[in-house]
Amino acid sequence: MTGVLPLTLETNEGVANTLLNMEWYGLGLDYISGYRDLIYGVSPADVLAWRDICARAAIRLWSPARPTQAKAGDATQLAALNRSARSRP
Repeated sequence: MTGVLPLTLETNEGVANTLLNMEWYGLGLDYISGYRDLIYGVSPADVLAWRDICARAAIRLWSPARPTQAKAGDATQLAALNRSARSRP
């Protein structure tokens, strides 16, 4: 993980994207210099705690009784597929 940030800074586009993300997420001007410490500061207990938080959120938000569907593609073709699926018995 710690080697990823320097790789993103090898191009002008990477530098611009990093600066944009720093501003967008309010990471602060010291984000790049403190990045390695941030990554190494994450403990196994931190990861497990976030896993548990995410699992509880998933149980609360995603229910088999309320299935969620995501589609990508041409909107007119998707609309036609949806209409034909609803007309089936």
